[in-house]
Amino acid sequence: MTRDVTESLRIFVVPGGMLLTPQQNAGQVCVWCPRSLHPGEGVDLGGSGPWWPHACLSCYEAQTRVLATYLDWADHADGCTLCKAAPPCDTAHTMGTDHIDALCRIAKPALCSDCHRITEPHTFRPHRTVGTSGMRFGYLHHKPCHARRQSGA
Repeated sequence: MTRDVTESLRIFVVPGGMLLTPQQNAGQVCVWCPRSLHPGEGVDLGGSGPWWPHACLSCYEAQTRVLATYLDWADHADGCTLCKAAPPCDTAHTMGTDHIDALCRIAKPALCSDCHRITEPHTFRPHRTVGTSGMRFGYLHHKPCHARRQSGA
C-alpha cells in the first residue's frame, strides 16, 4: 500500500507561484512539464488567489512516487538500528532502490547536501532538515564525502 503524500506534495514539492509561468499559475499548463491542460483536466494541487496549480496525471503520479518512496525510506532509516551504521540494512537497500528508480523516472539526480555532487546509487542515505522555508528532503553520503574531507570534519 502506498502512503498518502497528497498534502506533503502540495506543501513541499509543488513549485511556488514565482517559479511558474502565468499559464501554470492559472492551471492551464502542468507545473512539472509543458503539457497543456484543458478546463477540468489534470490534478488540482490546491492554491488560492492567482495561484491555482495543476499537474498532468503522469507527472502527479511520478512526483507522488518520488516523495512517498523518500519518506518511507527516511522513516525506516530513522528507526532502524542497523541503518544508523554503514552499510544500511537490506530493507533500506531495497527502499533506496525504489526511490532511485522513482528519481530516474523524473530525470532528477540525488545531490549530496554536503558536497552538492551527484551521488551514485547506494552510496547515500536520506537526510531531512528544517530550513527557513520549511522541511528539506536531501541526501548524505554513507561515508565522509569530499566536502567533509576537505573541511577536516
